[in-house]
Amino acid sequence: GTRPSDTNATQPGCCMDDMIRGEQNPQRPAPARSFASYQQPAPPQLNNSPAIPAVQPARTPQAGVIAYTLERQRGIVVCLVSANSGGWTLPKGHVAPGHLPHESAAIEAFEEAGLLGDVTITSVGSYDYEKLSGKQCRVQLFPMRNTTILAAWDEQHARERVWIEPAEADAWLDLPGPVGLLGHFAEMIKATLR
Repeated sequence: GTRPSDTNATQPGCCMDDMIRGEQNPQRPAPARSFASYQQPAPPQLNNSPAIPAVQPARTPQAGVIAYTLERQRGIVVCLVSANSGGWTLPKGHVAPGHLPHESAAIEAFEEAGLLGDVTITSVGSYDYEKLSGKQCRVQLFPMRNTTILAAWDEQHARERVWIEPAEADAWLDLPGPVGLLGHFAEMIKATLR
């Protein structure tokens, strides 16, 4: 049926609901060509300028945490968790509705690794990756000085945790983005300890 606001919304004898479903009013002739066969013309080139580059697909924002602590023997160590892909990763996930990215990073540390601590509001950087589903994501990483390691946590049956030195990251992580950011982060922390 038609709603009052749809009546004559496009042309006489056609309502918006029928157009959305792809139905034609029997009083109206069919279009000369269907939408499925329509090909968008190439963008015009002005003054011999190059073609407009294709727009990159939007990346899903995620927040991750560099949960760290200082040990006497090894110095700075960071927590990794086992990933769904079978490798290791930093705790990360989607930015939770109603939360800022650094708050979401703290939530991920709690849920995925059973860690509590003080998260900075400033990101040390971001990296891009593709999920197994093909979804493109951009992860902002936030440092968190660990204060508590819980014996039981939400995802303990699905994930393991391990503490490594940042210099070991390339042997543990598959993605170059977080490896570089961990190195940068470790240098920043070392500079503050001097």
